[in-house]
Amino acid sequence: MIRYTLILIILNFSLLIAGGNSTYEFLRLDVSPRASALGGNFIAMVDDPTLLFYNPAGLSTLKNSYASVGFFKHLIDINLGYGVYTLNLKNLGNIGIGFIYINYGNFNQTDRYGNQLGSFSAGEIAIIGGFSREYERLKYGISSKLIYSSIAGARSIAVAIDIGGMYVIEEKNLNISLTLNNIGTQLNSYISLKENLPFEVKFAISKKLEHLPLLLNIGLSKINEPTQKIQDKFKNFTIGGEFNISENIDFRFGYNNERRREMKITPALDLTGFSFGIGLKIQNYRFDYSLISLGKIASLHQIGLTIKI
Repeated sequence: MIRYTLILIILNFSLLIAGGNSTYEFLRLDVSPRASALGGNFIAMVDDPTLLFYNPAGLSTLKNSYASVGFFKHLIDINLGYGVYTLNLKNLGNIGIGFIYINYGNFNQTDRYGNQLGSFSAGEIAIIGGFSREYERLKYGISSKLIYSSIAGARSIAVAIDIGGMYVIEEKNLNISLTLNNIGTQLNSYISLKENLPFEVKFAISKKLEHLPLLLNIGLSKINEPTQKIQDKFKNFTIGGEFNISENIDFRFGYNNERRREMKITPALDLTGFSFGIGLKIQNYRFDYSLISLGKIASLHQIGLTIKI
């Protein structure tokens, strides 16, 4: 009974940080600092290896092979990181392989009377492989995920796939994308009841302005989730911009309306839901940093390094 109670506590906390209502909610988190700085919903962006985690169709926009790693310091002692490697197979398409992990830290285990019984840890990892091809303006891709979770000695395993498409109009610097993320099932549940994966339908548009060095990215998340009114589906929107200051420096900003609605705790004006970041390019290396504001709750920091191979 004690073990099951601990498992439920950790699962509920996982839902809190990701804002969802299913298990493996860490799959919704923005692992890429570039994506976080733009407010999230990265599926219509191009030329970034972390698209493996957002929209496998975006792998077809990579003209070179890349490796990328990153680290995300979340609330309390929760840490998240990723690693990805992509390979351009020329006329055959593009492939990518990577992982996302989250560590919730160590916890004291007690009985109902407060007696110490030891300690336990909790963590989750997803191993992801993706493939993408293109046909004229259309880029399409699919990725598969093997997901493993361990909480207080209980374990769960699941499999899932992402399906994505991207329509690119190069002469207008316009990309339109749609993805179906986390279609799958648990193979082994924590206790006895199987839980849903965080299935999600996303839509996004990115547009590079003609007379300004600014790339705009606008997206809608959780389109598949039921709402009382059709207009409520537009509440989970994100908007971001990437301003090219020079050949080597990009400044980024974003706003996530869902995050602001869920995390804002006072009516006063603050920066809850807003994010900022910078990208530094030095030869074949790019360093990315993002700052995510949760208002009075906390500020989250994220870093990443991408190498063109």
